[in-house]
Amino acid sequence: MTFIQSYLVMMIALSIAIHRNYPLLTGDKHLRKAGEANNVTVRGTLWVFDELLRNNCITTKEYKSYMRSLLIHNGKSIRLPSAQIIKRLE
Repeated sequence: MTFIQSYLVMMIALSIAIHRNYPLLTGDKHLRKAGEANNVTVRGTLWVFDELLRNNCITTKEYKSYMRSLLIHNGKSIRLPSAQIIKRLE
């Protein structure tokens, strides 16, 4: 996907979230900021794991294992706030 195609997909997602009053699920920093600037509820990757745990779709042991994996790979193919991952492991 080219940069322009990627940008258009993000703008379409933001537009749908705004006009339908849907939350926006994204891991992109710029799309997150744009959503927040438009008063859209924005959720990310860590929220998905939190919800899986909260709804008993995964066990606490699995959740912690996933958090450890995210922390190990963070900064490489994954870019998430390390402090938030560590907080979830405590």
